Amino acid sequence: MLNKKVLGLVLLLPLCAVLFSGCGKTTGEPSILDQYKATQELGDLGKALGEGDTEDAGKALENLAKVSQKYELLEFEKAESLDLPAKFPKELAYTSDSKVTGVSDNSSDYELSFDVTVKTTDEFAKAKSFYQKLFADGWKITSQSSEGSSYSVDAEKDGASVSVSVDTEEMFSSLTQININYSKSLE
Repeated sequence: MLNKKVLGLVLLLPLCAVLFSGCGKTTGEPSILDQYKATQELGDLGKALGEGDTEDAGKALENLAKVSQKYELLEFEKAESLDLPAKFPKELAYTSDSKVTGVSDNSSDYELSFDVTVKTTDEFAKAKSFYQKLFADGWKITSQSSEGSSYSVDAEKDGASVSVSVDTEEMFSSLTQININYSKSLE
C-alpha cells in the first residue's frame, strides 16, 4: 500500500507543476474553476491509486490531461517563435502551425552544426509524413524507426547529416515536438 502511495505522489508532482505553472501570470492563468477541477482530480487520482482502483484512476488522469493540454496550448499560442540560423536549411524546418522553441548553433569555421526544436499543433502523423516525404526525395536514409507516437530518422545528402525525431505525449500534450540535428562539413 505504501508503494502505491509513493508512486502516486511521484506521478502527481510533475502534473501539479504543469497544471499550475501559469499561476501568478496575468494572461493564460488557470481559471479558479479549472484550478478547482484539477485539485479535485488530483485528489480523486490519489484516492483511486491508494485504493488500487485503476478504472477511477484512469478517469481522473484523463481529466487532468485535458486541463493540462488546455494550458499548454494557451502558453504555446502566446509564445514567440525563435528565428532559425541564417545557414540552417529551410527545407528541414517544419512550418505548419508551428513555432521554433529552441535553437543551438554549434557551428565552427569547419562545420555547420545546428540543433533546432519545433513545436506544432499538428497531429503527430502529419509531422511524421512531412519528414518521410522530405527524405524520400534525394536523401539517403541511414536509419529510421517508428513506434507509437515516436518517429526518428537519420539521413544524409550532399555531405550533410540530419537526425530528426518527432514525438508527442498523446495523453498529456496537445503539441507535437520535432527535434532536428543538422551538421555539414565546410571543408
